[in-house]
Amino acid sequence: MNDDRSTDQELLKIYRDQLRVLEIQEAQFGLQPPPYIVIEIAALRQKIAALELRPAHPAGKHHEWLVDQMHRGDHTTIGAAIAAASPGDRIVVREGVYREALLLDKPLEIIGESGPGDVLVQASGASVLSFDCIRGVVRNLTLRQTGGEFWAVVIKSGRLDLEDCDISNSSYGGVTISGEAHPRLRRTRIHDNQDDGVYILENGQGLLEENEIFNNVGSAVVITTGASPTLRRNRIHDNQSNGVLISENGEGLLEENEIFNHANPAVVIETGASPTLRRNRIHDNQGIGVYILENGQGLLEENEIFNHAK
Repeated sequence: MNDDRSTDQELLKIYRDQLRVLEIQEAQFGLQPPPYIVIEIAALRQKIAALELRPAHPAGKHHEWLVDQMHRGDHTTIGAAIAAASPGDRIVVREGVYREALLLDKPLEIIGESGPGDVLVQASGASVLSFDCIRGVVRNLTLRQTGGEFWAVVIKSGRLDLEDCDISNSSYGGVTISGEAHPRLRRTRIHDNQDDGVYILENGQGLLEENEIFNNVGSAVVITTGASPTLRRNRIHDNQSNGVLISENGEGLLEENEIFNHANPAVVIETGASPTLRRNRIHDNQGIGVYILENGQGLLEENEIFNHAK
């Protein structure tokens, strides 16, 4: 038995065990189980079916899967392609509206064939994208969460390269990064979320570079409970709360960002936080430019801070 087939058998056992637990939970709720349980059960059954049918790839060979709703590819849903793929494979998604929640739990690339506006992935009652593995790439997708208190994107571990995407949530927040996760978010629009745009907590790290984070009901970026990311060359503007809020021993580097037009203080450093702010332009906010309180510390170096109402 080759390594790919051994991995498949291990995954089958894990998925079957998870399915049994969820089916027991579903039965306990009777006729109205929570939507997230129904979604997870359907996704697991799909993964199990795909693994049972899949032949093993030759050692060292990786496959490119095509998702096409017109039945001109390998699969018509992204979830089915994820279930069928082996670690290291690439999934190319053609334009369409895909109403599904994606769980990326093995190293894969998921690439929209054209721009992010052409491939819309939309979910209600679950996060649109959950990432929990060592490595992955997601590029050129529009990710919309439309119902329930779920983050649009949840990054629990590993390194996800999330690039050239568009993320919004009509009921909760945009992106959450926690634990030992160390993702890289580049050239992505994170906007019109009903809570914070990006929430980094519990020692989460990562790089946010050249994104536009705007028009969120909460803060654009929250860094808290020991998190320490790097924010570089982002445009952060028109959020209803703060531009960047660093609290509870949060750290990190803010470098060459433009932060403007917030009703509350543009940058808040509080409760033992200690970030470094270098060469940022913080301007034209309705509140204070940088507000440091409650044992907040840090280094502010070569920033332009000007034209605030307070």
